[in-house]
Order: sequence, then C-alpha cells, then structure tokens
Amino acid sequence: MTKKLFLLIIISVSIVFILSTQPVFAREGRPLEIQYPEIEGFKPEKDITPIPDYVKYIFNFAIWISGFIALAVLIYAGFNYFTSAGNPEKIRDAKDRITAAFLGLVILFGSYLVLITINPELVSFHLKRLSPMISSLPPGVLLCKEVLTTEGGDDAIYKAWDLMEEHKYTNPDIDRQKEIQEELDLILEDVAEKCYTVYSKGDIRGSFDNKVRAVYFIPFIWTKGEWEYETEYGAILYEDRKYNGTSVPMYGHLIDPAGGWRPYRREVSLDCSSIKPFELIYEPDENWEVVLYQKSSFNKDFPDLVPFYGKCGSGSWWCEFNLSWPPESIKVEGDIMAVLYKPSDGGGPYGPNATFFNGEDNYLLDDDNIVNYKPCISHPIKGCPVAAAKLLAIIAAKPY
Repeated sequence: MTKKLFLLIIISVSIVFILSTQPVFAREGRPLEIQYPEIEGFKPEKDITPIPDYVKYIFNFAIWISGFIALAVLIYAGFNYFTSAGNPEKIRDAKDRITAAFLGLVILFGSYLVLITINPELVSFHLKRLSPMISSLPPGVLLCKEVLTTEGGDDAIYKAWDLMEEHKYTNPDIDRQKEIQEELDLILEDVAEKCYTVYSKGDIRGSFDNKVRAVYFIPFIWTKGEWEYETEYGAILYEDRKYNGTSVPMYGHLIDPAGGWRPYRREVSLDCSSIKPFELIYEPDENWEVVLYQKSSFNKDFPDLVPFYGKCGSGSWWCEFNLSWPPESIKVEGDIMAVLYKPSDGGGPYGPNATFFNGEDNYLLDDDNIVNYKPCISHPIKGCPVAAAKLLAIIAAKPY
C-alpha cells in the first residue's frame, strides 16, 4: 500500500511540473460535458479552463482521494484487527495495513507541507499568459515597387516600426499584443508581395528590374549589455546592370541625425537594374584615407604632380571635400567608401550622378557618372572621356 501511495504522489507532482509549463491563451469557452466535483472551492466548468487550474484541481483531488483511501484502509484494518479472534496471522496483516496507511498519510501530507515551506507558489500553479510571437521587419535595404501605405493612408513601413516599438517598450496587455500582431501580419503580407530585402550587391531581381519606386532603409537595433546600438544602411542604385549607367546615391539619411533609429524612405524615379548596398561603421579604423590623382595609374608618368589626400578627423565617420581638379585615378584604404560627384547642370556640387569606390577599382575615366566627353579623333562619335568629378565624400562604411 505504501508503494502505491508513494507512486500516486510522484505521478501527481510530475503532472504539476510538466503540464504547468504549457501555454495558456484566452478565448470564449463552452461548458464541459462532464460535471467535476468541487474541490477546495473550485471545479472546471468550461473547456477554456487554464491548464494550471486543471493541475491544481488534479493535485488537490489526488490529496483528497488519497486521504479518503487511507482512511478507508484504517477502518478496514481496524475492523479486521478487532474481529481477528486472536488469530496471529490476521492480527499481523491488520497491523501491517494500519502501519502502511499511516505512513501513506504522513508521506502524502508531508510532501504538501514541504512544497509550501519551500515556496507556496509551488502549490498555487499560477501561470501568466504567454505573449504572442510578434513579427518584425527585416533590417537592411528593402526595394519596393511602390510606396506602401495602410488603409488609413499612413506609410506602412513606418507604421510597422511604430507597432514594433510599442510592443518592445510599452509592455502592452495581451489583447493589445494580439492587435499589434494582426496589424503587423497585414503589413508584412503586403511587403512580401511588393518588396524584397537586398542581402548583397548585384543585379536587381528580375521581377523588380526597372520597377523599383521606393527604397526603405530599415536599421538593425541590437543590445550589448545594458546599451542599445544601431546598424544603419545605405545604397547606390544603377540604371544598368553590372553597376553601369546613371546612378543614384542614397546615404543622406546617415548624415542627418534625425534620420536615425527608425526606417527611412527614398522614392526613386530612375529605372534601376543593379545595386550596391552598404552598412555604416560608427567606430572606424583611424588609419583609413582616400588618395586622388590627377592622372591615371596613380600619376605614374607624372611624378611632379601632387596627389590629394582625403582623411576625416579622428573618430569621424563622414566628411567631404571640394576638389580643385577632377581626378583620373583613386586609391582607397581601410573600411570606407569614397563617393565622387561631378557638378550638376546648374553648377551645384551635387549632381545626379555619383560613384562609390571601396578599393575594388582605381581607374575613373571608364565611369560615365563622373566624366564628360569631348570630341577627339580616336572616338569621333562619342568623344573621349574627361575627368569631371569635383566633390569627394568619404563614408565609414562597408559593402555587404
């Protein structure tokens, strides 16, 4: 009998610790078909009864029924003892049953007292509702066929970000969490249909070629210790494949502090076919610099010409320089990206065309974005390229 009671206790405790870890979600319930007896003022009445309440009910029921069985065994053994008529075998059997019943009661109620002494919560079985898994926007450069909007006319990406921030920082109740999840799911369905995230440089996906009309830069927020950090992104889009043709640089939001810590949208009118994305480096290596040369091959045939050394201040991640002469070759050292602009038609330094360099190339006359063409004998139709870049911007960034 002792073994059976002990086994019952082990089974009850196991049920407590296994089932109490299961999730609980709220919904409208229906009455149960089985009527449970009331134990300790509680009984399951609907099919939405939380699992911890079921566990508590089962645990209390196990103690109650075990006590009843032990009492019944005591009565039965006592009756056998008084009716044994001096039979030694019946007396010994009755004493064994009485001893086993008492031991079972001691073990049963002793285990309950031990649990209460260690932690009263071990027998209360309270379990908070689990929060729903909140979807999130993928960080990086998001190319879209149109500006995404909600039914209310708001920008859908900005709205999604605000919902993610609300869930992360305001600790909303379970009902609001479900509303946030539903709104996010609708937005992300639209994103999956009309956008895709760029994970490396290359030609734009075929179904989006010449169809990109909006670019979203979604920062990546990450935690280290007690502090939060941000990784921001930029890109340059090219009209033709293989990074040729007119280009559109997009990094102004990285320079403007107001553009940080939330998504930034840039609308595109140019039909684009290739892209070079990059991520900002906030703590760059101070040994980086850009060297510009008036002539090709690093002024190899013109040793008397003095190159231009562009270097930002200590700890800086961005700077720019107006150039007194257009370069024909470039040398880039360190994890940085150099951006060369040629003047716009109106004479301003920021023209519609620019080119990124990050150590992959050094010859500048083969890039239509930063050259002009003048008539010459060797190229009578198109003309010969002439260096035209007059502005250098340096960004502490690396392609990905």
